[in-house]
Amino acid sequence: MGFGLVLFILSLWAWSREGDVAGAAGEIVDWVPDWLSGTTSLIYGLCLLYTVVLIIGVGVKWRKASGAFRDIVMALAGAALLGTVLARLITDEWPRVLPELGLADPLAQFPILRVTAITAVLLVASPHLTRPMRQFGWVVILLAAASGVVLGFGLPSSAVGAVALGAAAAELVVLVFGSPRGYPDATSIEDAVNDMGVSLSNVRLDVDQSWGVRRLVGESDVYERVEIKAYGRDAADSQMFARAWRYLWYRDAESTLALTRMQSVEHEALVTFMAERAGASVTRVLAAGSGGDDVAILAVEASGERLAAVDPATISDTDLTAIWESVAHLRAAGISHGGLDAAAVLLSDDGHQIGDFAAGSLGASETRIGIDVVELLFVLAGIVGVRRSVATARAGMGDEVLHSTLPYVQVPAVSSYTKGQSGENPKTVIKDIRAELERILSIEDEDGEEPVQLRRVSGRSLISTGFTLLAAYFLITQLAGIDFVAVWDVARNAEWVLVGVAFLVGQLVYFPQATAMLAAVGYPIPLKPVVVLQSATMFISLAVPSAAGRIAATAAFLKKYGLSYTKSVVQGSIDTLAGLLVEVTVLGLAFLFGGLSLDLEPREVRWGLVILIIAVLGLVVVFLVRRVKKLHDWVMPILSSAWSALAGVLKNPKRTIALLASEVGSRVVLGMSMWLILRSLDVSLSLFDATTTVIAAGLLGGVIPVPGGVGVTEAVLTGFLVMFGVDQTTAFAAAVIYRFATFYIPSGGGYFSARWLASNGYI
Repeated sequence: MGFGLVLFILSLWAWSREGDVAGAAGEIVDWVPDWLSGTTSLIYGLCLLYTVVLIIGVGVKWRKASGAFRDIVMALAGAALLGTVLARLITDEWPRVLPELGLADPLAQFPILRVTAITAVLLVASPHLTRPMRQFGWVVILLAAASGVVLGFGLPSSAVGAVALGAAAAELVVLVFGSPRGYPDATSIEDAVNDMGVSLSNVRLDVDQSWGVRRLVGESDVYERVEIKAYGRDAADSQMFARAWRYLWYRDAESTLALTRMQSVEHEALVTFMAERAGASVTRVLAAGSGGDDVAILAVEASGERLAAVDPATISDTDLTAIWESVAHLRAAGISHGGLDAAAVLLSDDGHQIGDFAAGSLGASETRIGIDVVELLFVLAGIVGVRRSVATARAGMGDEVLHSTLPYVQVPAVSSYTKGQSGENPKTVIKDIRAELERILSIEDEDGEEPVQLRRVSGRSLISTGFTLLAAYFLITQLAGIDFVAVWDVARNAEWVLVGVAFLVGQLVYFPQATAMLAAVGYPIPLKPVVVLQSATMFISLAVPSAAGRIAATAAFLKKYGLSYTKSVVQGSIDTLAGLLVEVTVLGLAFLFGGLSLDLEPREVRWGLVILIIAVLGLVVVFLVRRVKKLHDWVMPILSSAWSALAGVLKNPKRTIALLASEVGSRVVLGMSMWLILRSLDVSLSLFDATTTVIAAGLLGGVIPVPGGVGVTEAVLTGFLVMFGVDQTTAFAAAVIYRFATFYIPSGGGYFSARWLASNGYI
């Protein structure tokens, strides 16, 4: 707080030495390009939005976080009051609350009120937040300060003074009301464990610490070595955000999102008990429970050193085989460890123990169990070598288990922590492990499952796409008589700040697309690479027409997680079918209730003839499939797998709702992007009509086999906007801007996404 006050005084002194403050601020604004000014205005508004969302998020759980909510409100009120009063006294003007909206002329003041408020809120909230959110908070503060200067709301000294004043206000609140302790102290933990009936002494911090949970070790006359996990307020309240984020980021259908410290302790204790009952050698649970209002405790008897700290020369094949036998017991009982790395295995003269079942699960899928095996194979390969790792795994689990694990031997199966601890290239180690498995299992190359090879964009395909683009635009201009000069005039006069917002909104579509794929597949796959995959498919679709590129990319991706090619294609295309259902439904509603009309008289379309033709074609297809054996043997397994996969989705209401909601969400995001672009062109169209236009373009653009729907999508967008009453020139300008914002520019980023997926072994 003292540092903030001193910095504020120094900033005020620097500001007062500038004679013409308004002129200096004006020079900064004049120096900034127009495009950068619009972007900066958007960032300035988003910083405020982030702060408001944070306040609302804490306010929603105010009953459990009343202290945090109180601190935030007090800091905000104090910073706003001080900033307003000081700005009035120093500059003789009241500060502007929302200056970027243009409701009043920009005014260079000291301090910048918004920067002061944002700084106070984010700093006083930081003890209640996770480490990434605390770090991101400083990014928001710096962006807000820089944006305020660029927009002419103050000088650099005004921004520094605003940050200093906000920090002083925040720390004053912390000084008065106190700050939550991040971890419980060792003495209180020792007393709590003793109260649970486990006599301990000399409780001290463990050498290895994990974020959010304090790890300690204690001495006992009864037990050789006692390890303690203490979940304090930081691990409960603050880490709730981290657990929620990890749950979303590393999507696992079998995981339960535990939001309290006791749930975490109870879960780990239960999985450890069940692992011991299954016959695995695990750490022994001594106590689990609450150590008071502020801490939940799990104490286990653990002997030996962690595998990472053991000298590899002292590890015998007998020890390694025994570890694999415990893994085999876990596998037979359907128990997944969830993090079988070098820190989870303890080795001593008397044998081994497996601990840290915090991420474990009961009734785990074959995929999760297979990933455990691959993780341990990778860890042991780095410690004792690939040959010993694989040989002892064979001795401890048998050929059948190793053969079933082979599809999971991929880089994505290894956690980021384990890959970071390895001193070798993960791709090389995985390749060596797979080769050794195939050697000892006598698997020939033709018997192995080769990864799906994606068709890459070549110079020939890019030239072809370029000619397609030119031909499509030439066709559109000839048929529609669009004047490009008029289109350019319309686009040039657009409100480019709104176009920038539309671009940012359009990039959010990757998240509902990713959750739709996860809901359709139903396998525990991390969310991060799935989101990146959605970006990569934008680039792939430039070379592969319609939905084929997305399905092929999805199949290649899922293949890395052990799914067969047929199953990958089928399950990976379920979200495509669900999206088709959503699009057809929305278009039907638009025609029935939305006032959309193609202006066709009933006599112009002979619907009876259309239905008859469709029925005849359907009968011909069924006849050929039933009578032609080769066609039957190719189609029926796919249909059977598709039906089984679809039934699996429909039997699970949660997956069905998640799938449909994600598909609807992705279309709404794109519709919002189109709506913002239309608003930038001064066109008033409802969000439903804008979404309908986007859906129609996606539906028809996917049917016509043109790479990326180039030309076709623009034509459909223009046609539907015209149907909704938009001027033809403006409609085409909106279509082109929309395509650049949501496809052409993101496709460039998709190239780097595809490279990232390939370099990390995901495709």
